[in-house]
Amino acid sequence: MISRRQAFLESIKFIVDLAIVSLCWVAAYIIMFYWHLFKRIVPVTKGTPPLDRYSFLIIFILLIWGVMFRTSGLYRGGRVRSFVGEAAAVLRSNLMATVFFIIACFFAMEVKPSRVVFVVFWGISSAGLLAWRAAFRLLVRYLSGKEVFGKRSIVAGTGPLAREFIRRAKQYEHLGVKVIGLLSDNPDEVGRTIMGIPVLGTSDEVQKIVEQTKADEVVVALPMEAPDRITTILKNLSDEMVDLKVIPDVTRFCSLRLAVENFEGL
Repeated sequence: MISRRQAFLESIKFIVDLAIVSLCWVAAYIIMFYWHLFKRIVPVTKGTPPLDRYSFLIIFILLIWGVMFRTSGLYRGGRVRSFVGEAAAVLRSNLMATVFFIIACFFAMEVKPSRVVFVVFWGISSAGLLAWRAAFRLLVRYLSGKEVFGKRSIVAGTGPLAREFIRRAKQYEHLGVKVIGLLSDNPDEVGRTIMGIPVLGTSDEVQKIVEQTKADEVVVALPMEAPDRITTILKNLSDEMVDLKVIPDVTRFCSLRLAVENFEGL
């Protein structure tokens, strides 16, 4: 479910990204040739070209930026970035796309566009893309808090693996995962709070707790030594309309250069 939601959000990003870049190209033309303050700084010496000569190039923009943004990994749903990392990737991809765009323009047009237009275009398109993506993160985070995009999750486990999942869920709230409770195998932990999340009950009570809390998802984050408990949770939830995810406890083997891959569905 969350992968479908993430794919939907990334599709929105892609469409709006291309729309912003296209509008910024037109805006660069207007700034260059019609904004009097800018014309005082950079005088126009060869006359004002018709808008259609520049708007025609939007075809190249959609093609070049579409390919560049897709191949640069900006829309990989399983790849989580901080905003700083996302901003760096956007700026790098936008710069590379602008370079290819300049090359395409100089080969495709008899009358070459002004070099200043390209500089202005890259500047305002970069600013526009970053502003849009920052606003998008804030919007999704707000809607997640209102449980519009949010997904109410219960985590089975209170150990290091469960705590690491909680930490990452809080760090990347814009993905819409909201941990509402924990399940423990230690009855003494029930009623306590771990990392700000209440322990609602034991793993044996998972079905009852899911029904009471109306959770959307159960994340099993138990150690590798607890296969029986994992099996019990899976059986108890077999008739429930709830998403179920199991986090493999393989972090201890990371120093052995372990790689976890999906091989034809396995």
